[in-house]
Order: sequence, then structure tokens, then C-alpha cells
Amino acid sequence: MAFVSIEITSLVNIDV
Repeated sequence: MAFVSIEITSLVNIDV
């Protein structure tokens, strides 16, 4: 689950 959160955070950071 932790890895998924990291991936989601990365996508958000890239989007922002």
C-alpha cells in the first residue's frame, strides 16, 4: 500500500 501512495503522490507532484 505504501508504494501505491508514493506513486499517487508522484503523479500529483508532476500534475502540480
